[in-house]
Amino acid sequence: MATSNSDSTNSVRKQEPVATHPPEQITQPAEPDYDLVEQPDQDYFCPVSLELLVEPLQTTCCGHHISQQAANRLTRELKPCPMCKQDNMATQEDKYFRRKVRQLNVRCPHKKSGCEWTGELGNLNHHTISCPKRPWKCQYCDFESTHDIGTNDHTPCCDNYPLPCPNQCEIGTVPRCQADSHLLECPLQLVECEFAGAGCDMKVSRRDLADHMTESVQHHLLTTTLLNLQLTRELHQKMEEKDQQIVDLQKQVKEQGNNIDTKIQQLDAKVAAKLENLDTKVDTKFQDLDVKVEQQARNLDTKVSDLKVRMEANTMKLLLNGFSYHEFTLTKFTQQQAQGGYGPWFSGEFTVEEWSFSFCVFTRGIGSCIGTHLSLFVNKEHDAVKTEGVAILHMLNQLGDHGHYMGTETRILKVSRTYFGDSKKFFPLDHLSYCADTNTQYLKDDCLKFRLFMKVKTL
Repeated sequence: MATSNSDSTNSVRKQEPVATHPPEQITQPAEPDYDLVEQPDQDYFCPVSLELLVEPLQTTCCGHHISQQAANRLTRELKPCPMCKQDNMATQEDKYFRRKVRQLNVRCPHKKSGCEWTGELGNLNHHTISCPKRPWKCQYCDFESTHDIGTNDHTPCCDNYPLPCPNQCEIGTVPRCQADSHLLECPLQLVECEFAGAGCDMKVSRRDLADHMTESVQHHLLTTTLLNLQLTRELHQKMEEKDQQIVDLQKQVKEQGNNIDTKIQQLDAKVAAKLENLDTKVDTKFQDLDVKVEQQARNLDTKVSDLKVRMEANTMKLLLNGFSYHEFTLTKFTQQQAQGGYGPWFSGEFTVEEWSFSFCVFTRGIGSCIGTHLSLFVNKEHDAVKTEGVAILHMLNQLGDHGHYMGTETRILKVSRTYFGDSKKFFPLDHLSYCADTNTQYLKDDCLKFRLFMKVKTL
């Protein structure tokens, strides 16, 4: 094993003993930087050049190891030993230490190109010679890459790679990109006779084609004549076949036309029947719908009549119970709202049990519906007398005489100390929430109508 490492090392770099080389011949460059797997001790590096001791020499004076290049330079310049300072420094080979250095594990110098090899330093040269990731350049173009990519991927498709002529003509080789065009000009390429279409099946080289045409004139004339006769017979036969096909097609077209007319008549009959059935169904559904609408209208009229009866009964009940009522109309409601008006608006006076009252209405905004909430107060002119009673407020539905909005059903009225306007006293009723955008049945001609039932007595 040691002998193998020694031989491999000698193949990496050969160095002659110091005494046998004249000074002018020792011009070797510095050792390359090796990519060591593990950092060795300092003893593996030259103390003079600080390089790895690939070719170590041992001083005879103190036994230290230095590189051969450093030893050559010190001997040439007649300098003492750099370690022990002894003059006339001499060196000798240390094969054992040399083997130890060669056994250091290193990585491939082409690691950046993708090579993952690691091994002993003594085998590095053998690996780098055959490393698949070593630099490679095509000798036929400017392509550069690694050896494996160049030989496996690029070379089989390089346009400038020389290919031998398949006919082995005098040109020898041609670039791959010109191989097809060369066959169109190669004098040894076999080509068909110009009368191949006329029956001549001879194939000769391109350079012999002219001689073949000259030597075979009678043969070509005969084959051409026979071919023309054969083509004429075939042409007449095909024309007869085509005429028969035309007659057959005309018959088929006529038959198809008759079938189409029959199918159109059948389709018209089906469409007419379906239209008749559809008309019957539509008429039936419209009759059913008319019956339903009429029934719903009768039901609605019945409900309206019942509601009218209930409203009239309630009104009569209130009137019979001693209630008096007064209707009040608020005009130009939305117009005054748009102008920023909040009231109050006063109605005319009305009398209940000898007491004079009047409506006072004003609006106030709640949330986002500013100016759409109404508060209704009853004005009492006589502040010296206390009264109490019941009030029922309706906002009238102006699209019919039913479905009135009922506000406060009962309210005990007492003298209020609230003052508004000309020091008028008010009997407050709960406010009614009214939105003109949704409660459209209460607003008509920009007017709101109220009906107030009241029953009061003096305390």
